[in-house]
Amino acid sequence: MDLGFAPERVVSMRVTPLPAKYAGQVEQQIQFGRNVVERLRQTPGVEVAALSTDLPLQGTPRFIMRIEGKPPVTVATAPLADYFTVTPGYFEAMRVPLRRGRALRDTDQQGAPLAVVVNEEFVKTHFPNEDPIGKRLEIGFSEPPNW
Repeated sequence: MDLGFAPERVVSMRVTPLPAKYAGQVEQQIQFGRNVVERLRQTPGVEVAALSTDLPLQGTPRFIMRIEGKPPVTVATAPLADYFTVTPGYFEAMRVPLRRGRALRDTDQQGAPLAVVVNEEFVKTHFPNEDPIGKRLEIGFSEPPNW
């Protein structure tokens, strides 16, 4: 079975920052993650290091979404998407081939235009016969939409 990634020579671990120190402290959480990745990258033998809020085949959370330019939806009729956040290097570390577009970069951070990477099934479902590059979507449901 094609898993969509290559698990050989990949090590994963779960890191849980102290809730008392990091709860509600978004900037501190981001810096904590950057520090973890940087220290891992400096470890002898480590080729690539990245963070992810979830791992493939581990029961990724599902979120409602809407796609700009598609027929309007309500919270009850919005399509669902498996969604998790990753840092640059994730696709390289997991050996996930990118078919089109680009991987995430260090410049894809708070304050920059948001970026998303979708899989082929997502494209087949939501953009049949369309080029998905440059399209906008919203994970969640806010008014006005946060594309």
